[in-house]
Amino acid sequence: NVYKRGEQVVIRVWGFDLSTGATLSTDNVDTATYTIAGQAAAPVNYGAHGAAGAQVYFWSAPWIVPPTFPLGDVTIHVAFKTIAGKTGTFDYPITIIP
Repeated sequence: NVYKRGEQVVIRVWGFDLSTGATLSTDNVDTATYTIAGQAAAPVNYGAHGAAGAQVYFWSAPWIVPPTFPLGDVTIHVAFKTIAGKTGTFDYPITIIP
């Protein structure tokens, strides 16, 4: 995935508790965040997406690449902490071009 400075990246995430098979949702997640080097941590929000009757639920958050953000590869780090105290992370690499 390649993005330009000033472009909006939308982080979309689905997740499961591997020990129970339960989908990660607001029913069982305490915190869900994403971090990018040099940027403040931000929440990932859970909600419905799509047309009525065909909606799916997942976690998402927007990030607009700052105009002075360094060019090259960067990792978006997504982290979940469940109400039960379990944690899970996922790293998603992207590339920033001029």
